[in-house]
Amino acid sequence: MPECAPGNGYARANKRPHNDCRDAFRHAYWSALMAQRDEEDAAMLGDAYERSSKGPYAEVYMDLYNNRVGRRIGSANKDASGEQIFDLVADELEKRRLITSPFQAVKR
Repeated sequence: MPECAPGNGYARANKRPHNDCRDAFRHAYWSALMAQRDEEDAAMLGDAYERSSKGPYAEVYMDLYNNRVGRRIGSANKDASGEQIFDLVADELEKRRLITSPFQAVKR
C-alpha cells in the first residue's frame, strides 16, 4: 500500500493527512507511544481531545477507534523502541485493522 506509507505527504505544506490511512496510522502510532508510558493517561487525553471535536460522528469514531488500537499496542509492548512500535502499527494497517475512512466507521 504505497499510498498508505506513513510519512507519505506529511512534509507537504498544508497537506496534513485527514480521514485516510495516513491519518489512521498517525492516531494509532501516537496513542501507542503514549500508552507505553501510561495507558490510562493516553486514554484520558486522547479520548478527551477527540470527544471535544466538533467533527462529524464518523470522523470522531474513526479517531477514537484508531487511538484504542494504538493504546493496545503500546500497553502490550512497553519496552519496544519507537521503530518497533512503528512496525507494529504498520502491521495493523496492512492487516486492515485500522479504520482508514469515516465511511468504514459508519458501517461498524
